[in-house]
Amino acid sequence: MKTVVAFPLRLGIFWLLFFALFRLWFVLWFRHDWSPQEPVSGWYAFWYALPLDLSMLGYLLLLPVLFWFIGLLIGKRAYPFSNSLISGFNFLIITAFVFIFGANIFIYEEWHTPLNHRAVDYLSTPRALLDSMSFGFKLVAVGLFVGGVWLVWKSYKWLVGKELYPETISRWFFLALPVLVGLLALAIRGGLGVMPINESAVYYSVHAFNNHAATNTAWYLAHSQLETRSTENHYRFMPDNEAAGQVDFLMRNGHPDIAYSMNLLEPRPDSTRLNVVFIIMESMTAQVVEELGGEKGVCPNLSRLIREGILFENIYGSGYRTDQGIVSVLGGYPAQPDQSIVLLSDKAEKIRSLPRILYEQGYSTAFFYGGELTFANIGVWLRNQKMEVIRSEPDFPSADKTQRWGVDDYKLLQHSIQEINQLRPPFLATAMTLSLHPPFDVPYQSKWQNGGTEGHMFLHSAAFADYAIGEFFQNCRTTGLVQQHTVCPCSRPRRLSSQRSGHG
Repeated sequence: MKTVVAFPLRLGIFWLLFFALFRLWFVLWFRHDWSPQEPVSGWYAFWYALPLDLSMLGYLLLLPVLFWFIGLLIGKRAYPFSNSLISGFNFLIITAFVFIFGANIFIYEEWHTPLNHRAVDYLSTPRALLDSMSFGFKLVAVGLFVGGVWLVWKSYKWLVGKELYPETISRWFFLALPVLVGLLALAIRGGLGVMPINESAVYYSVHAFNNHAATNTAWYLAHSQLETRSTENHYRFMPDNEAAGQVDFLMRNGHPDIAYSMNLLEPRPDSTRLNVVFIIMESMTAQVVEELGGEKGVCPNLSRLIREGILFENIYGSGYRTDQGIVSVLGGYPAQPDQSIVLLSDKAEKIRSLPRILYEQGYSTAFFYGGELTFANIGVWLRNQKMEVIRSEPDFPSADKTQRWGVDDYKLLQHSIQEINQLRPPFLATAMTLSLHPPFDVPYQSKWQNGGTEGHMFLHSAAFADYAIGEFFQNCRTTGLVQQHTVCPCSRPRRLSSQRSGHG
């Protein structure tokens, strides 16, 4: 069997070394961007980069492995052609990747973002691009490119070899193809989790440079191209100059409510500052809250919190997806009709948010979620918004993953209490629930659990989510985390029949 895996293994090692070499160049070239507090943390990128590197590796090995096995199936007369085909394919990929990874260094120098679709757009006007470069720069760039391709190609032939088939090998080894293809598909997807891999899998630091160093340039560029959508404004209700004037007025003059809310975070007479905890209830709706005209008896704990705290009846949902809602709640960024801003990470990282503002004012920050943060690139945005502590499904023991989507709301919120009590005050902590998501497989008993319809299943899950919230506040009072006042900014939809917002 080792004769079968020798070729893909050597090719895989070659590409991993290629990624590591360019990552080393990137880290050393931008040493002035290392974190001042933890300069050594940039080197951790080599370890955290592995998930995306392996995903990219799966794509790169898929066709060569198929070509190799087809040659094996045909027999020795096909070996020379198969060798040439694989070598030619890899030479083209090497040439393209030397250009992409090298260009990433120069792009990052100017933009401080990895190479993305915007840079590719400039290739549509190559004359203007070349005119912006000096002759000396062009000469050096061409020399580096040609020399880089030559060195990498030499390394490829030394490590992978010219003759890719051993002297003696049976055609029966062709049966190993499904196994290898399956492993490559697993690497491409990033494992067996509910969500496929994205940049969130390698973001590990509140310092943006570290995360950029851990991101595979080729993978990011391809993903950026696929996620690019139209930016046409479908909601033009007034002339551009009038809209710009209104925005300018608001930005210059601010709003008294905003100023008041920020004053709440200033030091109080006892020199302490308020701790802030957000609970984002995914898919929660006014249809199950009695005080908002919803069905009675489903959410008694929310009803109790409404009576004890403050209820805002005219808060409206921004968008209909979790990835839109979380940016709206924490960053005040409105939902877009054609795309979600978190999928455009180079833009999203520039958004100001409450976590980032408070972090810069000395707050500790934390985020807790029972699912996978690779969903819609949420993990990337959270890291960029200076969330220091992030807990998601992989951080919980298997016994806590009681639902298809991950850790149920009760276990998540109880775990959040433990970690929140360990945060250095003042702090901002956010917990986002998931139990109100299909297939509504919550570990709970209620009068709706045997109803049989999707509506009953939703009510059953809503009752569980409410129970989890109630237990959270009860335990918070026990531990002293919550003392007297609770603010309950529950939203009231414009119509009771409006859709729940969720993962889709």
